[in-house]
Amino acid sequence: MFAVCQCLCPVRIEVREFSLVVVVVVVVVVVAVVVGVVVVGVAVVVVVVVVVVVVVVAVVVVVVVAVVVVVVVVVVVVVVVEVAVVVVVVVEVVVVISETALGTIESMLPHCDVRSAAYTTPSHIILTPGPPDLALNP
Repeated sequence: MFAVCQCLCPVRIEVREFSLVVVVVVVVVVVAVVVGVVVVGVAVVVVVVVVVVVVVVAVVVVVVVAVVVVVVVVVVVVVVVEVAVVVVVVVEVVVVISETALGTIESMLPHCDVRSAAYTTPSHIILTPGPPDLALNP
């Protein structure tokens, strides 16, 4: 009876075959769309992750460079200030030593003012003309 039905109803068989083809085509299209959406979604996620990583690395590099520059500037300023302090201390020590030495010399020569010795003659020294030096004037 099935054979008779097949002979009498060929359209029905074609409809079944057509509906099977449609179902297969629809399934293939749906799977392709789903796979395409997943692939595009994964690609978008990968691109976003790469962009975020690049931005984070760039920010970290900028921050590290800024910190290094600030540290170098601070170190240079500290070194310059310390060198200036050392120079001031050395100058002060030289001044104190010089004043101490000058005071010592003045105390050893109580009648002579060392600071003005080149310009004045102390009052206790009397300059008188003496005999000509025969060695210089024969």
